[in-house]
Amino acid sequence: MMRSSGGCCTVKYRIIAGRASATVMAAAALLLVPPAARSAEQPPSLIVIGKTVNYRQSDARIPALLNYHYFAEVFQASKGEGGSADLVGPHGDVISFHAEGRILNAGGDHEYRSLEDLNAHVPNGRYTIHYSQPGGVPIVATVGVNATAAAMADPVRLTLLQDGHEAKPSAIDPTRALVIQWSPFVKGRADPRGISDDLIFVHVGDCRGRVIARTPAPFSGGAALTFRSISYTVRENTLAPGSVYQVSVEQAPVVTSRNAGVPTLATYPATTFLDFETKGAGGASCPSPPYRMDHGQSDRRRAP
Repeated sequence: MMRSSGGCCTVKYRIIAGRASATVMAAAALLLVPPAARSAEQPPSLIVIGKTVNYRQSDARIPALLNYHYFAEVFQASKGEGGSADLVGPHGDVISFHAEGRILNAGGDHEYRSLEDLNAHVPNGRYTIHYSQPGGVPIVATVGVNATAAAMADPVRLTLLQDGHEAKPSAIDPTRALVIQWSPFVKGRADPRGISDDLIFVHVGDCRGRVIARTPAPFSGGAALTFRSISYTVRENTLAPGSVYQVSVEQAPVVTSRNAGVPTLATYPATTFLDFETKGAGGASCPSPPYRMDHGQSDRRRAP
């Protein structure tokens, strides 16, 4: 799933005749609104709906299946918090979004053991997101979802490197840069519509589930990673000695469109989670296993 950026690391219309007058009047009315008020009514920067598969990798470097689940997100403009949204499924069932900062989220709270199980409970088809914001223009976004085995990303295998050599996850030197490398994004492609190429997301968290470093979400002002990226580097002395950390890498094939001008993605990602430990003494006490950093970690408890 997509989130905003952090900063400690690097990366290698047709107008219907009957509505024309109303459209013109609305545009004219907008010109009368002060600029400060217009900035508070900006539309979302991104709408996403996806079906995803999650894995956990051990020292054996073999990702083991955790679960499948679905999610939907609305990334509100930086000055646009306070909006609300509903997700309407192919059969008319309605799910309300909940707010986490400026991001509205739906789904992600049910785990499924297979893609078939997920599709049986959350069918493929046309989904509609109704978004509204006080003082803003409501947005209705429709997204076609078709999660198949061919559409889903392959499992992601992770390798940790220091000084150009593979490093054991149990013995990471916090005084040296840590390179997180992943297996090739085989299904990654450039977007023929020119909206967004297939994406990669990296999150690094501490043992209490707090994200300490992350890559940017698309259309957030930073440069998001694409299928062309091969690694992500945590700079030296970012990590504390004697501590447990966790990393996730998500490879996300996307199908793009625009709704009312808002970039909209249907996505079918695979995410792999990996724990690692830093050498040295003096680290804070950590729960075992670490607390959940992401909804996809169904094998972990949430932080109290």
